[in-house]
Amino acid sequence: MAAREALLALGIPESELGTIDVLVSDCSRKRNIDGVRTHLHRNPIPPDELISLGKGLYVVDIRRCALEAATYLELRELVEYYYEICGAYAMPLEAEDVYLEKAPQAPTSSLRKYFRAHPGKHGVKKARRALQYVRDGARSPMETAVIMLLAMPKSLGGLGIREIEMDVKIRVTKRASSLTRRTYFYFDIFIKRARLDIEYNGIVHEREDVEPIDEERKNALDAMGYQLVTVRRQALFDAKAFRRLFTSIRRRVGIAPAHLPEGFAEAQEELRAFVLRRWIADGEPQAESVEEQ
Repeated sequence: MAAREALLALGIPESELGTIDVLVSDCSRKRNIDGVRTHLHRNPIPPDELISLGKGLYVVDIRRCALEAATYLELRELVEYYYEICGAYAMPLEAEDVYLEKAPQAPTSSLRKYFRAHPGKHGVKKARRALQYVRDGARSPMETAVIMLLAMPKSLGGLGIREIEMDVKIRVTKRASSLTRRTYFYFDIFIKRARLDIEYNGIVHEREDVEPIDEERKNALDAMGYQLVTVRRQALFDAKAFRRLFTSIRRRVGIAPAHLPEGFAEAQEELRAFVLRRWIADGEPQAESVEEQ
């Protein structure tokens, strides 16, 4: 089958192609074939929402997929999916594989514009709500995990911080230039009103040759008047360390305990478990890996 061959050529694992779902425009084109499910879709799909795989074969573009996903994913799953679309990584199709580095598939502005252009579509309200908690530029699924814990609404266990930017470039001032070999820094997660840089440090930052550079960064940022909070992967997987870390962030941002809803601690723990679920097997954190593409 041409569709299966085209998808295999794009790197889709054969294990994912046991059954292919195909859209057809009228009943006469439905087929009863092993390994194929045909679905009637009478409304024409605009040409700019289709990507050609070959003669007569098309897939819908990522904006359409993003909107359709809102009809069956719960809010947390949808936010996580949108981070992948708008970020610089792709989750593997096989559970045992590592994630890939790649260019973003669409910026949040493109998704926002598309959702606004389809006000009556099923799922669009949820899609718009989910996009409120998404930022461009996540470089790994663990960065997404951290920022979801910061940006998701308090009712769902996040800190509800809206003023978040990612991958922000900050030039080193003359005053701090003697403290670092860098001329500028990139902030993973920046909360401007608190002048707070939140950095996720994965396994690479545990190497001895990287630690001095991290220390220089900390000293230079301190001289420039920025706060720095380092999020190490071990702190995310240890419940007590996680609570201490996020209490520190909450205080630095100025969120008082009185501003947290009843049951927040339980909701926060539930959100933590959700965003880390891929890396926890039998209660133990698994190694984070990346494969360049």
